[in-house]
Amino acid sequence: MKKITYLSLEKNVLINGIGGASHIKGVISTLLIHYNVTYMGHATHFLKGLYDNLSFQECGRRFYWDVLKAIFTDNETDVFLIRKTLVGMYLLIPIILLKKIIRPKQVFILEFNGISGDYSGKSIAFSRVMLFFNALPLIFYDGVYCVLDDIANRLKSVYNSRKIFVCPNGGPKQSKKMPNITTCERVNLIYYGSDLAHYHLHWCASKVDEYNKETSADVRLILVGPYNENVIADCVKKVSARPAKEFQSFVASLDGKVFGLVPLNLSESSNTIEPIKTFDYLSANLPIIHSSACLNGFDSAKVCFMYKPDKPDSFSKLLNEITALTPLEVKKLYKSVFQEYTAYTWPNRLKKLVEVIDHEDKKRS
Repeated sequence: MKKITYLSLEKNVLINGIGGASHIKGVISTLLIHYNVTYMGHATHFLKGLYDNLSFQECGRRFYWDVLKAIFTDNETDVFLIRKTLVGMYLLIPIILLKKIIRPKQVFILEFNGISGDYSGKSIAFSRVMLFFNALPLIFYDGVYCVLDDIANRLKSVYNSRKIFVCPNGGPKQSKKMPNITTCERVNLIYYGSDLAHYHLHWCASKVDEYNKETSADVRLILVGPYNENVIADCVKKVSARPAKEFQSFVASLDGKVFGLVPLNLSESSNTIEPIKTFDYLSANLPIIHSSACLNGFDSAKVCFMYKPDKPDSFSKLLNEITALTPLEVKKLYKSVFQEYTAYTWPNRLKKLVEVIDHEDKKRS
């Protein structure tokens, strides 16, 4: 069985973010179906105990030195799958060039979850320069796996290569439980993650408070995850971080209508972005409320409700729409999500990655 080393160059990804950590866990669970897998990175203890047959390579205080040394001394790995950072993928180029001489059968595939610089808030010219610097090192890698067509297309506009391919984000195994709707007046907006700069949680909280005061509605914004202490509003309820299965159980325990919230900021990047939390919500059978900055053209748009953050009345109109839904209509939404979700599990979404790994390995056999 082939050996895959999955390396995260994002040093604190397992510590800081639900989205990044969820993605890593989804990729690992899929790779383990097919290969012997080692996870290489920092804070690997966050993954220990979750998998029966996953190996670990810890990279500590001298992070990049540990990474370079581990790659150089590794004579067993067939394919390195590398979750990139802009600096990291440049630092790896010399060691990769050396390994192509001393271990020419080893394969190096980059994982692109975004174009570095997209959410900087700077000019279009800056974004285009950053795109060039993101694309330049791809010459030295054997494959480039992107989570979005837009990312792949933008990279190809600089470096048009067949080694760039797409595997969209996915989600965990589906829950069979549905939320209760014994109190149809209450609306629960669930946000699964942290208060990060590219989301507008504070804006959503203030809009919900305004809406509740104006209409005497009962809309709650429930934040499930770490680092949300600065989001303060009457409507806000904070819940500690929890893995997918516990999140699904928590959602099923709620009373009232429940929707997953994806409040992504508008940016220079494409509005076809599919944030991982989308699939966490769908796995819990929840319909989605999202900003116009993402999920444009999403296959399951019939279970999605969109608002435009640059139009002040858009969010309150959406709240009017979902509070007016009857319990029967909401239950139909839950069932629609349940019926469609199978296509979005990680093993289904990562089929192309498995095909590329197998193809690259055969070329070098």
